[in-house]
Amino acid sequence: MSIVKLYQNYQQKRPISWGLDIFSLLVEFFPALVVIFSDGTFDQKEKLYLEKLIQNLGFYFEEEGFSAKKVAELQLSFSQEFEFLGKNLEDWQDSFLDALKIYLQKHPHKKALIKNTIAWFAQISIDVTEDEQNAMDFLGEKLEL
Repeated sequence: MSIVKLYQNYQQKRPISWGLDIFSLLVEFFPALVVIFSDGTFDQKEKLYLEKLIQNLGFYFEEEGFSAKKVAELQLSFSQEFEFLGKNLEDWQDSFLDALKIYLQKHPHKKALIKNTIAWFAQISIDVTEDEQNAMDFLGEKLEL
């Protein structure tokens, strides 16, 4: 499934006011959610790191020329979508990862960012758990990282 098709399907379930370019960022960071929720918990440290990721997305949007109001709206929206996807991971995982795999074939320079983000979230709790390592291995194989 392409990101365009995923975007259309996602819009039917979760109407968001983003364009495809911003939705692509959600897809790029989706593997982090797979790692975060791989051990069945979402602890305070993971929540803090996810908030930092959203804050960094805000800096990116500012650099792209978005107004402060629009940046705040996008950060809130990303937070809501990450929460939704975390709660509905099983429903969306295959579609997001299939779309991301196709996307990465066209944008191989994005692989390093995704691989680093996955590792960053796995190492939050100091020791990478077996579940997190399994998720990292699965993502590396699935996405050909």
